[in-house]
Amino acid sequence: EGFETWPPAGWGIYDNGIGLVQTWKQSNALASQPAHTGTYAAFVDRENVPTGSVAADWLITPAINVPTNAQLKFWSRLTIGGDQGGRYYVKMLVINGPEDTQSDLGNSGWVNIVPTGTGYWTESQINPQFDSYTEKVIPITAPVGAQVYIAFVMEADFMDRWLIDDVQLSTLCPVPVPAAATNISQNGATLSWPNTNAVKWEVVTALQSAAPVFSNAVTVLTNSYTPTNLLPGTCYKYYVRAFCTADNPSDWSAPVNFCTVTPGATCAAALPIPTDNYSTTDNTSNYGDDFDGTPGTGCGTTATYLNGDEVVYAYTPTYTGVASISMTNNGPVSGMFVYGSCAAVGVNCIAGGIGSATTPVNIPALSVTAGTTYYIVISSSTQQSTPYTLTIQRVNCAPPTAAQALNVNESSATLQWNANAATSWQIVVQNAGGGLPTGAGTTVTTSTGNVVTATTAGVPFESSTAYEYYVRADCGAGDGTFSAWTGPIPFSTTQVAATLNYTQDFEAANSGFTFNNGTQVNKWAVGNATSNGGTRSLYISENNGTTNTFNVTSLSVVQAYRDIQMPAVVDQVSLSFDWKAQGESCCDYLRVWLVPATFTPVAGTQIAPGAGRIQVGGNYNVNGTWTTVNQVINANQYAGQVVRLVFEWRNDGSIGTQPPAAVDNINLSAITCSAPSALTLTPVTGNNATFSWTAPASGAESYDYYVSTTSVAPTASTTPTGNETGTTKTISSLLPSTNYNIWVRSNCGPDGVSFWIGPVSFNTPQVPATMNYSQDFENPATIGFTLNNGTQPNKWVVGNATSNGGTSSLYISDNNGTTNTFNVSSTSVVQAYRDIQMPAVLDQMTLSFDWKAQGESCCDYLRVWIVPISFTPTAGTQIVAGAGRTQVGGNYNVNGTWTTVNSVINATQY
Repeated sequence: EGFETWPPAGWGIYDNGIGLVQTWKQSNALASQPAHTGTYAAFVDRENVPTGSVAADWLITPAINVPTNAQLKFWSRLTIGGDQGGRYYVKMLVINGPEDTQSDLGNSGWVNIVPTGTGYWTESQINPQFDSYTEKVIPITAPVGAQVYIAFVMEADFMDRWLIDDVQLSTLCPVPVPAAATNISQNGATLSWPNTNAVKWEVVTALQSAAPVFSNAVTVLTNSYTPTNLLPGTCYKYYVRAFCTADNPSDWSAPVNFCTVTPGATCAAALPIPTDNYSTTDNTSNYGDDFDGTPGTGCGTTATYLNGDEVVYAYTPTYTGVASISMTNNGPVSGMFVYGSCAAVGVNCIAGGIGSATTPVNIPALSVTAGTTYYIVISSSTQQSTPYTLTIQRVNCAPPTAAQALNVNESSATLQWNANAATSWQIVVQNAGGGLPTGAGTTVTTSTGNVVTATTAGVPFESSTAYEYYVRADCGAGDGTFSAWTGPIPFSTTQVAATLNYTQDFEAANSGFTFNNGTQVNKWAVGNATSNGGTRSLYISENNGTTNTFNVTSLSVVQAYRDIQMPAVVDQVSLSFDWKAQGESCCDYLRVWLVPATFTPVAGTQIAPGAGRIQVGGNYNVNGTWTTVNQVINANQYAGQVVRLVFEWRNDGSIGTQPPAAVDNINLSAITCSAPSALTLTPVTGNNATFSWTAPASGAESYDYYVSTTSVAPTASTTPTGNETGTTKTISSLLPSTNYNIWVRSNCGPDGVSFWIGPVSFNTPQVPATMNYSQDFENPATIGFTLNNGTQPNKWVVGNATSNGGTSSLYISDNNGTTNTFNVSSTSVVQAYRDIQMPAVLDQMTLSFDWKAQGESCCDYLRVWIVPISFTPTAGTQIVAGAGRTQVGGNYNVNGTWTTVNSVINATQY
C-alpha cells in the first residue's frame, strides 16, 4: 500500500477516544510531509491532550492472508529532531472467528510485534535520523494462510508526528550465498551465486579494508557479474542481494573476499619487460606462490625449485640475436628458468640454472627471435622467497671481463678491465644502486689506468661513499653497436678519519660511515625509516633503507664502520650510542667493536676476537625500544693510531622478530681524567691496612681514596677520606673486628676527577673474647663479630628485625637489616665469626645458641663451625672440612621457629 488514494481500500482509522482533533490522514504532498515514493504517505499529526492523558491513533490494514516466511516491511519518518517521548507500535490480530474484528481495539488478541523487547519503538529507535525515511522490517510469526489485521499505532501527548509509506506484507526474499570468485585476473574476476529465480540482483564490490557503499550497487539480471575496472594486486570483497520482486529485496549477503592477480605472480599476468636491455631489483615474496614442484627438464636441476614464491617476466626482444640473462644478489637455493610458453612452465626449459647467496645465475648467450615472447621465472626451493637483481642485455660482441677498481682513495679510483680485442669502450660511473645504464657512457680508449674523480654526471666523489661502474665494449662495426654492460663493479671511496671528540646523529647527507654490505640480503643503510631524535639514523634494511626490517630467512653478516684518529696520548675513552634490535635471542644481534684501521671486516664473516680488537658490551638484541649504552674503554693501545668503530649485524636466516638493529646519536670522547686500575690490598695486620693501585697511562696529579664500613659506593660528589700523590697508601687506627671497603679515583686538578674504582674489602682482626663467652647482641659495643659479607646480595647483619628475647639478634638480610628476608634467586655464601681465647687447659666445652631458618631443604641452610684463628673464611666460598675444623651439628634449615641447640664439643686440640 502506497497511500496514493485515501482512505485506502479496506483500511480502518480508529483512536482510543482521547484527543479527537487529529487522526490518520493522507499527507499533504508538501515538503513538510513528504512521501517515500510517489506523492503521498499516511500521516498522523501530534495531538495535544489534557495532562496525564495519552492519545492513541490506530491505522489498521484490511484482513490479509499470511504467506510463507512472511515479513512486514514499511518506511517510517518523523518530523522533529530529538526524542520527544512518543511511542510507536505495530500490532497484529490473528482472525480466529467473527468476533475478531478490525474495529475491536480492546480485543485481547492484539499483540505487539515490534522486536525491541518493550513492544514499541521510541522516536530515536524508529528513526535515528528523524527527517529521513528508514525501512523497518518485522518477521511475521502467524501461521501460513491465517488472516490477520496489522495496526500502526502512535501513542503520544503533543510529541512528534509520524509518516509511513510503502507498506508490504510479503514472503521473505532469501539471501543469496555468493560463491568464491573465479577467473581472477589483474583487473577483473567472475562473481557468481545460485540462481534463486529472482527478478534481478544487486552487487557491490569494495576494498577489503573499506566499508561497502551499498548505494553504488550494480544491477544485474543474471546470477553472475564480472567487474573489469579493478586494480592489480588488490584485495576486494563483494556482496550481493536478490530482488524476489521489483520491490522485495533480500538482505545483503555476507562478504566474499578475493584478490586480483599481482603483475608477475602468474604466467598469464607476467611482468612485461619494456626494453631489450633491462635491470630490476626485487624479492619474490612480493608475488606469492603459484607454482610447485620441479622446474622441468633442461632447467639445470631436478630439485623442487618452484616450491617457493615465484615471479614471472615476459621478454619479447625487438631483435633476432643473442641475449644475456643474469640473476644476481640472490638468496639461498634460488633459481632462474626461461620458458617458451606459459604451458611449458614446470615442464621444460629453454635455459636455466640455480644459485645461492654467493652464487649468481648467468645465462650468458641465449639465442632469441624478434617478436617471440620468452617467460623468465625466478623462484626458490627450501627458502620461501629470494631477493634478486634480474639483468637482461643484448649481446653484440664479447663484453669486457675482469673489471675492477684499484687505488681507491677518498677522492678517486682507477678503473681497468680485460680488453678482449676491443679498442674502445664506454664507462658509466654512478652512485651504488643506480642500476643498468639506460644511455651512453663516457668513451675511453684504454682498458687500464682510467682514473676517475667524479660520476659520469659530473658530481665529484665524496669520501666514504659507495659507487659503482659499468663498462661495455664498442663492437667496432662502425654502426654504434656495443657489447652488454659489464657491472656493476662496486667500490667505495675511503674515509677521512674523524678526530676526537666524535659525534654522529646521521642528520647530514654524508655520515662518513662505510657500509660493508657486499651481496648480503640485509644491509646497513642511513635513512628516515626510524630515528631517536631528528629524522635519520643508521639501521639494517632488506630494501635499501625504505624500512627498518630484515629478511629473517636470509643469513646476513654486515658491518658499518667509521675511522677515528686517536690523539698521541690517550688513556680511557667513553662511547655512548642509542640502539634497538629485536631479532632472535640466540642468533640475531648487533655487536660493537673497536679495531685497528689495519683490520678490514668482511661482509658475510663475523668479526672474531684478535689482537687489538675490543668488543664493546655483548650481543645487543631482544629490545625494540631505543636504549642508550654508555661504556668506558681503555684505549691506550690505540694512542696515535686510527681506530675503526664497527657496528656489526648478524642474523642466522631461521626465525626472528622485527625490527633488526638501528643505531643513533653516537659519541666517542676522550676522558680527560682517566681512572687508576688494579686496586689491591696487602695482608692486614693489627689495626693497619695498606693498599695500592696502578696509575693510568696519562697520569694524574694525585689520587683520592675513600674508606667506609658500608658497601655503599661513593658518588662523584662524595667527599674523599683523603688524598695521596703516590700509588700506595697505609691507613691506621682501624677498629678491630670491622669490615672496611676502599675506593680510589684519579684527581687531575683542573681536568676534574675520574670515576671511582673498587671496592677492595677486608676485615680487621678481632680482639679475642675470653671464656666463658656469651652474646645476646643487645649491646653494640660488646658484639665484636666480623661480618664477612663481601659483595654477596644476602648478608649477615645485627639488628632488630627479629630476636628471641631482647630486641636484637644476628640474622641474614637482603636489605641491610631492614628485614630478616633473603633474595631467593641470588646465590650467597657469607660468614659471621667471633674469635675466642681458649684457656691453657681445656677438655670439653658446651655451645648453645638459638636459631631459626627456613630456606630450601636441599640447598639453603645455616652451618656452625669452630676453626683455628689462622683460618679466615672467604665470602662466596663455603667452609669445608679440614685440619682443626669442627662442624657443630649438620645443616640447620626448614624451621621457622626459634629453637635452642646445646652441643658438647671435644676442644683439647684448641
